[in-house]
Formats: sequence, structure tokens, C-alpha cells
Amino acid sequence: MILDGDGFSQGFNVGFGFDGVTRHGLHGGPRGFYGKFTKAAPAVLPDTANGVTFDGSADYLSRAALTGAVDSKSGLLSFWIKIGALPGTTDYLFHGKDAADGNGVFGAYIDSSGIITILGYAPGGVTAALVMVTDTAITADGNWHQITAGWDTATATKWIYVDDVEAQNTGLGGTSDNLLDWTHDAWSIASLTTGGNYFDGSLGEFYLTNETLPDSETTRRKFLSSGGSRVDLGTDGSTPTGTQPLIYESGEADQFALNFGSAGDWTVNGTLASIPIDDLVPAAKENLGAGGGSKRRSKYPRRIIIDGQIYWVNSAAEERALLAKHQAKVEAEALTLAITDAPAKEVKAAKVRVQRVQRRIEAVDNREDEWLARLIDEDDEILAIVLH
Repeated sequence: MILDGDGFSQGFNVGFGFDGVTRHGLHGGPRGFYGKFTKAAPAVLPDTANGVTFDGSADYLSRAALTGAVDSKSGLLSFWIKIGALPGTTDYLFHGKDAADGNGVFGAYIDSSGIITILGYAPGGVTAALVMVTDTAITADGNWHQITAGWDTATATKWIYVDDVEAQNTGLGGTSDNLLDWTHDAWSIASLTTGGNYFDGSLGEFYLTNETLPDSETTRRKFLSSGGSRVDLGTDGSTPTGTQPLIYESGEADQFALNFGSAGDWTVNGTLASIPIDDLVPAAKENLGAGGGSKRRSKYPRRIIIDGQIYWVNSAAEERALLAKHQAKVEAEALTLAITDAPAKEVKAAKVRVQRVQRRIEAVDNREDEWLARLIDEDDEILAIVLH
């Protein structure tokens, strides 16, 4: 599944299929009660039943064409997922298909190794417009994981994150400058539209729409907090883009098929069960350490903050490399201030910033010194006032 700049390479041949469930009503739990027209949820949601489990054999959501949908070159997808069991071949997470389109589908599936593929054809089912493949496997590890992806085939743009870490396999997939078919006459979640290839696991906060946002930290924070927690997408899912998405499925088993988005509700096939979504993605829980305290563990992956930006690092080498890049930046800033007759307080603050990043680099190999390991950069003006 490789694309070149002009479209899919010759020989692309993959068989597809898919399947789906229903939702509306009031959300219950510690965050309070709110319906489609009232909003009382906090920005970061507490741990409450906010997802559903599909049994892998008969449970899925289904519906006809998405109400109000138009074909588009853009898309945004976000959801929480917990694997019950990986499939023998593929399980479908969502699927759209016309009976007359052959292989012309739009959907996403997870394979036997835990790799997720998102794919879409142009109307008519002949020309593939989008294929995205993760390079990070999601396994039946007992944890919830968060996926956020976006694309725009007009600009050959596509991006995908797993638990806030970039996870696009750049050697597979691609785009062609074509519309994606958002007007299929059948759609499903957790299976093929006709049943089969049933997803075995749990889904929550399922969001899908035909507009996009840039690949940025700001975009990711609309779907996952910097601390790895769920965030409030708005009672109708409109918070990320300012527009109600086509699909936004949230809540417990009796609510999940009632679409908070604009495209209409779903039919439940089988029997769904409610399940709480963990408050944090796995790496964030790791950073908190045992017992949920604030002390970090001395193992990776871990979250670090450099110059106000959040980074997930998987090794000491990655952390050192990021800090070394930041060190070069603050040293250059300090030198510039020193040779341009800047106020003494600013020069002193810059020197302190250099010392702090040097101590952070030393702390990478000394995880016992928790204070050094958790140092973050402060605003120069505040530092200057403190040092004055």
C-alpha cells in the first residue's frame, strides 16, 4: 500500500469490508448531567462510564447514508480504543460502502498485529484517495489508547497520533488529489456494513467529520489534554472545529448509538455494555508512578516539558537530544543578550536558563534527583524579577 505523489502506485490491491451501533440522551456520572442542548461538563473529564464494549461476534452499529454529508478531501478522526482480542486478520472500526462500488470503501481497520489502517476511495469506488497506516501497534494490554488523525488530499497532508505520539508509517500509504466518498449508502461502527469482521474491544468518544485541522500541538489538545486525559468535545462535538461533526458517539451503552453529531442516529445490532474510559493514556499513567502520586518513575516512555512544549520520549537518548537542541537555543539567546547591551536582569536570567538546561541534561542520567528531573523553563520576565 504505497502511494507516490501522483496517486496510488500500480498493483495496489486490497480487499475491504466493514460494520457498526446507536446514541443520544443525558450523560451521567461524576461530571454531572448534560444533554444535547445544555453544557455543564468540565474541560477535562473525570473517569466515568463513557465508552461501550463490542463482543467481537455480533455487536455493531449500523445506519444508512450520513444525513447532510458531502464528499470532501478533508477529514478528522478521533476515538478512544481498548482491545479485547486482536483479530485473526482484520477487525473494522468503522466502515462506509455502496453496494455497487466494489472495493470502494471508506473506513478504518485494525489488523492481527495491532496496526490501524485508514483508507478511502473517491466516489465511484475506482480511485483510492487516502491510505494511512500506523507504525505503532495497539495490543490487548488492558489499557485504553487514544487515536487522533487528520488529512487533506488536496494538499497531500495526513497525520496520525497514538496516545499523543506521532505514529504515521511514512513508508506505507499516501494520498491522491481526489474527493473521499462521504456519501456511501451504508455505514457501520465496529464491523463491516454487512456484518462480519467484528471488532472485539471497546470504543469511546468516537468523532469523525469531513473537515480538518492542521497537524499541530493545538489541534491535538482539542482531543487529548497535555496530561493525557480526555477532554470535553462539547455536547454536540463542536468544540474542536467550531462546527458540529457528522459523527460523535459518546456515553454509556444506552446512549452511544444516539449521534451527538449531525448525521443521524444509529441502530444497535447485538447488545452493548458500558465501560469506563481510563482517565489517562498509558504513558501518562506511567509518569504519575505507582499509586497515582506525582513522583515520576525512572523508566520510559515519559512526558517532559521544554520551553512550554510537551514531548513524549521513549529513551534517555531521545530526552538528551531534545534537551541538547534546547540548550543550543538558550545559549544563543544568552550570547545575543550579552553582546547587545541588554539590561543586566535579562542577561542574568538568560544565564540562569542556560544553567537550568545544563542541569536537566545531567539529571537525565540521575533519575533519583526528582527535583532536577522535573525542572521546567519559566518565563524570562518572571525569572528576571526573581533574580533582581
